[in-house]
Amino acid sequence: MSGSHYQPPPNNRIQFSLTDDLVTLLRGFLQWLTRDQRAHSARIVVPTRRSLATGAPLNMPTAILSDVASVCPIEFDNLGGAPVAAPTGGTSTVNNDNAAACAVVVEAQQDGSLALVFSPVQPPQIDAVCNISFTDVVDGKTITTPTVDFVITADAAVSNAHLNTAGMTTRPL
Repeated sequence: MSGSHYQPPPNNRIQFSLTDDLVTLLRGFLQWLTRDQRAHSARIVVPTRRSLATGAPLNMPTAILSDVASVCPIEFDNLGGAPVAAPTGGTSTVNNDNAAACAVVVEAQQDGSLALVFSPVQPPQIDAVCNISFTDVVDGKTITTPTVDFVITADAAVSNAHLNTAGMTTRPL
């Protein structure tokens, strides 16, 4: 038996062959899914907050500052879940259930991606919640994001300081 290689019994050879065929088939299917560079789904990119106890995602509104325009990216995925470029030539719309509190528009970015731009109505309605989703129709195919909650919050954070020279006074030395 010297010089010969070990050969598994016939039943094991069939089992190994079927396993190899299945792995090859799955690899081919995944390559096929990810080669398609057309957008099949979209999502509004916001932070995911999770429960400290369970790790489950929490449904919490994302804060929009009351005194600035906020820009929120929209990402598109192909059928295999890989990120792809935003589709072109479609009709994009924003669904906003509280337009009295915040105007939301779709805007093309310099890199060709799409984003939602939030502009709270002035004076702002602090703690107003807007439920937002995005829909794009390209070549008869509709792509809709899940609805995301946004809440308008007061911008109370200190971001810079300046000297008020108009209020300058004098006092004796």
